[in-house]
Amino acid sequence: MFSGLAHINTASSRSFSHGITFGIDVAAFTNIVQFSVHKTMRARKGKPFWRKWGPVICLVWATILVDLDLVRNMINDAWGTVCISTDSQPLKICDKDGTCSFLGDKYNKYCYSQPMLNGGVWPHLTIYGWVCTIFATWAGYLMLFVGIFWILSFPQKMRAQWRIIQRGRQGQSRGAAVSIQPLATA
Repeated sequence: MFSGLAHINTASSRSFSHGITFGIDVAAFTNIVQFSVHKTMRARKGKPFWRKWGPVICLVWATILVDLDLVRNMINDAWGTVCISTDSQPLKICDKDGTCSFLGDKYNKYCYSQPMLNGGVWPHLTIYGWVCTIFATWAGYLMLFVGIFWILSFPQKMRAQWRIIQRGRQGQSRGAAVSIQPLATA
């Protein structure tokens, strides 16, 4: 099924996928940040600054850190190719046996890749690869989960639900019929 994908993995298809992925990521992450700002202004009034705005700050940093590697890739896509005009000399192509033939007039440029912010290949990553691909992406997703759990008060809701479950179990062990009601979400 995937045997033909190597033929469509070109510089332009990679550039296109980096751009589309960046657009989707920015749209999704900024919507999460907007939700958290709205929820903070509505439900977290009267709290100290860091307890009030901490989740929003986490989510803004998550947006920046997760998209850092995509920005690095898009910089490579945009400025990582150097083209030299060959107006004075026609381009020629040579075989392994040494026979050469000249290309037509429509081939007037010679292009090659120049790594701008090259990340390298695992396990031989450059400093850009370690910072952008490994550290920033992992730190960004960690901050995303912390920010979402914080803004939704997930630990407090889990503790309250656990107490309800434990009270229901204690009541059942004594022989009383206790109905367990799920915790309503705000």
